[in-house]
Amino acid sequence: MRPATLPTLAAAIALFPSNDTPLAALLPTGAKTATEQLARLDRLCGLAVVGSEGCLARLEPTWRDQAAQTAVFCGSRDGCLATDTAFFRGVQNGEASPRLFAYTLHSAPVGAVSIQHGLLGPGATVIGSQVAGLQALEEATLLLSSGRARACLVLSCDLAWSPGIDAVAALYLTSQPASLIGYSTWKILDIHSFFVAEQPDIALSRALAALHQRVPQSAAALAVSTSGPPLATLAALLDEPSTVHPQLNDPSQSCVVITSQDAQGYAAAAVIGRDHGVS
Repeated sequence: MRPATLPTLAAAIALFPSNDTPLAALLPTGAKTATEQLARLDRLCGLAVVGSEGCLARLEPTWRDQAAQTAVFCGSRDGCLATDTAFFRGVQNGEASPRLFAYTLHSAPVGAVSIQHGLLGPGATVIGSQVAGLQALEEATLLLSSGRARACLVLSCDLAWSPGIDAVAALYLTSQPASLIGYSTWKILDIHSFFVAEQPDIALSRALAALHQRVPQSAAALAVSTSGPPLATLAALLDEPSTVHPQLNDPSQSCVVITSQDAQGYAAAAVIGRDHGVS
C-alpha cells in the first residue's frame, strides 16, 4: 500500500575511489571528521563516514535540527568480510589486532556514522547481494512512513566492487516537505526487492507497473538498468544529472526507474519522481 507521506530524497552523493586512495583525500571542505579519526577506522567504515560527510555537507545546517530522530541504514554486498579475514589471519599468526576486532561486525559502518554525526535514530545493515543498497533504501522508506524517524541517512559501501575500485553512496531521506529543505528534491514513489532466480526481466517489469500506478500516464520516465552498485548509480543520477544523464535536466523527465539484479537472482527496482510532479 502506498504510504500517506512519500519520503523525500533531499541529498545524494556517490564516490568511486581507487582502493589505494587515502580516505582523507575524499573528505569535503569543512568536514567534521578529522584525518586521525579516519585513520582509526577500517576502510569500510571510513568509506561510510566519508560518504555521510559529503551528503550531509549539502544539507548544512538543516539536518542537525533532526539528528536526534535520524536513522542510519547501510547496504553492502560483502560487509565486513575483508576486515574479518584480516583479523582472523592475524589470530592465526598470533598477532590479533584489537583495532580490527572493533570492526568485525556488519553493523560497524552504521555505528561509525551514527557516532560521528550524533544521529540517534534506529540503525540497521543489509548484507549479501548486489542490490543490498536498494534494500536498505526500501527499509528506510518503510521506517519513515511508519513515523518512527523524521529522517534517514542511507548508505551503500563496498570494497573492491570492481578490480581496484571501491564504491560508496549516501542518500538523505526526510519526511519534511521539500519546501523546508531548499534542495532539488525527489520522492520515492515505489521500491521493491525480491528473489527471482529464473526471471531476469521481472525487476524492470515490476518497476514499470509501479510507475503507472503512482504517476500520471503522461509522465516521462528514464529507465536505468545497472550491473554496478544500484544505490550508487541512483545517487550519481540525482546528484549530477547534467554529467551522468543529461535527460534528467528536462523538466518533463519526471521519473527515474532504476533496476538491478545480481547473478544469484536477487533483484530490486525503485521508482523515483520529482517532488513537484507527485500528487
